[in-house]
Amino acid sequence: MRPRIRGFLLLGCVTVLAFLALAWSVWSGAAVDTTGELEFDRRLAIPPLLEPEVDPTDRKVFGLNLREGKAQLLPDKSTATWGVNGPYLGPTLRATRGDHVAMRVRNGLPEPTTLHWHGMHLPAAADGGPHQMIEPGETWKPGWRIDQPAATLW
Repeated sequence: MRPRIRGFLLLGCVTVLAFLALAWSVWSGAAVDTTGELEFDRRLAIPPLLEPEVDPTDRKVFGLNLREGKAQLLPDKSTATWGVNGPYLGPTLRATRGDHVAMRVRNGLPEPTTLHWHGMHLPAAADGGPHQMIEPGETWKPGWRIDQPAATLW
């Protein structure tokens, strides 16, 4: 191998090692604990519990209405929002393993939208997402049997 090529390879290796050393130094010195440095003056907003209706087949039926609203996300500032059964976020839904649930999701928003049950084990046809858009004024009615361990799904 020519001395010139060997020199370039050596210079490249030294440069990479120097960069890795610098990155390690920055990463290992980074603060990972902010205890006492941040003020948490607002409680976590836990949405209210929505009690379902129980239909003649013993399914828990949850009525969800997607709508526009306003919420105070920052002090002294009102923000236009979209929410479920309220101006911001959505209600808490509670079900137990073995329950059969049915959702009645009405889109009261001015454009097509979707809803997704993040982390829930359920059939693909009930999962929501961009392939299951709900047009304005339309109602989507997925249903499934709860079959998973207890979980908090946000």
